[in-house]
Amino acid sequence: MTIPEGVTYIDKGAFQNCSSLTSVTIPEGVEFIREYVFSGCSSLTSVTIPKGVEFIDDCAFQHCTSLISVTIPEGVTSIGSFAFANCSALKDVYCYSENLVGYYDGAPRTSSNAFNNSYIDYATLHVPAEAIKIYRRSAPWSGFGTIVSLTDGEAIYRMTVTATGKGSIVYNGATVSGGSQVFYVKGSEGAVLTLTADDGYQIESVLVNGEDMTASVAEGQLTIGELTADLTVSVTFAYAGETATLTVGSEGMATFCYDDALDFSEVAGIRAYVASGFKPSDGRLLLMHVSEVPAGTGLVVKGTPGTYTIPVKPTDFYYLNLLKPAFEAMTVAAETDGYANYVLANGADGLLFYRSDNATLAANRAYLQLPATAAAARRHIQWEEAGEATAISSVRGSEKQAVYYNLQGQRVAHPSKGLYIKDGKKVFIK
Repeated sequence: MTIPEGVTYIDKGAFQNCSSLTSVTIPEGVEFIREYVFSGCSSLTSVTIPKGVEFIDDCAFQHCTSLISVTIPEGVTSIGSFAFANCSALKDVYCYSENLVGYYDGAPRTSSNAFNNSYIDYATLHVPAEAIKIYRRSAPWSGFGTIVSLTDGEAIYRMTVTATGKGSIVYNGATVSGGSQVFYVKGSEGAVLTLTADDGYQIESVLVNGEDMTASVAEGQLTIGELTADLTVSVTFAYAGETATLTVGSEGMATFCYDDALDFSEVAGIRAYVASGFKPSDGRLLLMHVSEVPAGTGLVVKGTPGTYTIPVKPTDFYYLNLLKPAFEAMTVAAETDGYANYVLANGADGLLFYRSDNATLAANRAYLQLPATAAAARRHIQWEEAGEATAISSVRGSEKQAVYYNLQGQRVAHPSKGLYIKDGKKVFIK
């Protein structure tokens, strides 16, 4: 079918379901490709949209199941919904326009479903070299399996680089530290990444598309040869000194203690807490998130089940804490010297601290100890989380007429030096 010159308008559905139509020549001067114009033309193998066309409307070429290639001129600024949907044979799209990404008047210039069910992850998009990056990060164009330059045909691939822990990755003058960044790399050029761990840390693992490539790092550099697909590089930096091992079971919560100071600040997946207070009136325990933990501190650890490595690092923090460490396996009595003892367990009322009945506690765990008068006859203790400790306020002597509580939740009539609860906040009296 050759449409003669001089035609400027083809109405919607004009050639819809012309299933024997194999080729069509559209003259320059046509400004719109309207809805359903070539929809269902199942023998159409290629189409070149002429210069001057600005809009390709909804469903214009949908169900063109033999369509192999499409050429879109630079003047096109909008492609509608399902315009090339279900074009299952599509192999190449030559797009000269740099104006089909982003938004215009609040609407996307190219509908996100324009190539719905057209298997574009197996197709190649040819665009101006300077526009490759923006097409790479804009739907639906980012769904094409390969995006190359119109001029040299050189494939450009997406390389996602992620650095976890205390260290950095440098590529092409850009530094990635504690996060991710996307780079666009010519396939034939490959990439060289420089990996640098912070003082006291080391490279723990290097994964390239999920494959362990740690052994391929030479003198702090990872060299990646010719790319044939998008790439994901993940580098983990870990503490190089002594570490402690902690296991969180399927409940997502455990108690823990260790005979050296620990640093949880760079451990992903879990959070550590001390028991900083107890409210006798409703039996609620206050858990405070901490990162730097002194030696011998009893902790509650919450997070994703698994085994974790915790760096051993000195700290000058000290917490008033109701959790007691158990460095060796021990039997925890129900009451000791006027204190009631509780162990973390998944009991009849869920995962709580239950009053111990000579329970056996494994080594490097912790148990909760409360004044027996405050605990009363409570069979179990629930908890709530407080904010992370960030600072301690000083309180002048003239403010001592306010109501103060110690960290066990008991009211203190005449507070002296130390740490107290006032108006729901921790304060320190000098």
